[in-house]
Amino acid sequence: MTKAELIEKVHATSGTPKAIVERVLDGLRGVMETEFKDGGELSLPGVGKFSVKNQAERKGRNPKTGAEITIPAGRRVAFSASKSLKDIVNAG
Repeated sequence: MTKAELIEKVHATSGTPKAIVERVLDGLRGVMETEFKDGGELSLPGVGKFSVKNQAERKGRNPKTGAEITIPAGRRVAFSASKSLKDIVNAG
């Protein structure tokens, strides 16, 4: 789903004007950027929790050549779905 499609669906289900939905989504992105830069986490009730995890340096393979490479350590965003979201997905 694209951002435009998301805005349209939220507008259709909530009746909130599209311009306001777009500003809220942009604001949410800004909050996430700030929180994740500091290594924090963000919980969305009924959806799940986003958090920053440290990824250790590891070995990998170049899929084209098969040569072994070292993948540097870094940080990544992890998502853990809430129970209610898991139930929705597994229902059908």
